[in-house]
Amino acid sequence: MFLNSSLTVMLLTMAHHSLFRQMEHNRIAQQASKSNQTHFDYIIVGGGTAGCVLAHRISSRLNATVLLLEAGGPQSIVTDMIGNTQYLIGGEFDWNYNVQPQRYAGLAYPSFSITRGKVLGGSSTTQWGIYNRGNSRDYDNWSERYGLRELAWNEALNYFERFENNTDRLVSFENDPKNRSNGLVSISTETKPDLLLIKFQQLMNKLGFPNIDLSNGTNQLGTTIAQMFYNDQTAIKSSTATSYLESQSRNNKLTILTRSKVRRILFDENRRAIGVIYSDKNGQRLVQYARREIILSSGPINTPQILMLSGIGPSDHLNEIGIPVLRELPQWQEYWRPYADEGYYLAVDPVLARPRSRGTVRLNPDNIEGPPLIDPNYLANSDDFEALLEVTKFVVKALQNHPLESVSMFPSIPGCTIPCVTEHLCETYLRCHIRKLARSYYNFAGTARMGLESDPQTVVGPNFNVLGFTNLRVIDASLMPEIPNGHIIAPTIMLAEKGSDVIINDALNVRNFE
Repeated sequence: MFLNSSLTVMLLTMAHHSLFRQMEHNRIAQQASKSNQTHFDYIIVGGGTAGCVLAHRISSRLNATVLLLEAGGPQSIVTDMIGNTQYLIGGEFDWNYNVQPQRYAGLAYPSFSITRGKVLGGSSTTQWGIYNRGNSRDYDNWSERYGLRELAWNEALNYFERFENNTDRLVSFENDPKNRSNGLVSISTETKPDLLLIKFQQLMNKLGFPNIDLSNGTNQLGTTIAQMFYNDQTAIKSSTATSYLESQSRNNKLTILTRSKVRRILFDENRRAIGVIYSDKNGQRLVQYARREIILSSGPINTPQILMLSGIGPSDHLNEIGIPVLRELPQWQEYWRPYADEGYYLAVDPVLARPRSRGTVRLNPDNIEGPPLIDPNYLANSDDFEALLEVTKFVVKALQNHPLESVSMFPSIPGCTIPCVTEHLCETYLRCHIRKLARSYYNFAGTARMGLESDPQTVVGPNFNVLGFTNLRVIDASLMPEIPNGHIIAPTIMLAEKGSDVIINDALNVRNFE
């Protein structure tokens, strides 16, 4: 009797917690204006990884009204759980985009999907939860090669530390000169990693790779148990929607409209962004106007699509589909991170961290407002293929060592039937394996590249303004001139923190928004 009563209380407690969490998600998503308001100081297009950060910072620090438009819906108790990522892919929380047929990789698939979060929090809500800043040299390279001085490592580090609430004391106190435990985004380290992960670490140690702390940003040659976007006190995944929007009490200056897909940006005769056309959940087309600025934060696929629909992009492509060109800007190039994907089990995935191949995002002439034509052009650069081959060969050789040789398997791939019985035959097999199976690791960047105006490939200047236009900014992973050596969610949050500072400082310098 006592056991049954205890179980009943526990189940009721869990049900109450789940109901509370869903009510909180719905409250945030329903933070809409009580009037038929059509003018705001700032309009943020996209309530994803960057958009939620911007909405919180701008509405909290400026005496200004902010409208956040998100094409997806609210989070749910399913998105709260970090182990549920596989159930978020391909469903209502995903844009369900497919890539164009590839010539150099993924040949086993006629086409395949690339997941992008369509929900408040965007891909920070739907991703696997891996936290990684990247390498310090990534940001110094942005500074030295592309002129982005304010994004050099020493500058970027301040913004990483601003948002981090790292619950691992070894990381936040002992190994770091600054306390990284006061931010809004909870980050934690797995305290009970799977035994196979421990064995893999031991194997890497045996092969000469030490255990390292990725958080210092300088040394990434080694092995580690990755930190996660996860609050170990509440057992909730740390998306930017949860971390930034739920962190503030009801904010009358912030309006959030979900299931509202922006179609294009409106400009006046001076190329000043003045508003957006969007479709609401019923498909009705509506207009919202911005008194101050419009900020595109729709991610590295949707941001270039909206710009092109608005007449900003490669003129030959826009002319071909009949969109008047407001300004010729460079081709939209994608930096993709490919990997070998072989199914659902504990896998060792070789990843190409700094690809040289470039792809494109284009409007679909048959449906310009529908899913764009996405061509990653995986492994088109031969250096990419050879680099991925080398790391794959290393992984195969490593897994044939103790203590994992008894649990490792190398499945036959149709069309790649030569087994790894000799080094030569193994390389032949692996070359075929990579061509057949290499796909995306869902890290995309560089579709609206930031840089100096003198660089012909630049779309967005160092102040986040789209070149040739006023009151129009881009702040998301589209900006990255080169993809960092790690998962891009954390760098995207860093860019949003920096971008919000630029916007707020510009506003305070123009007029009193305090």
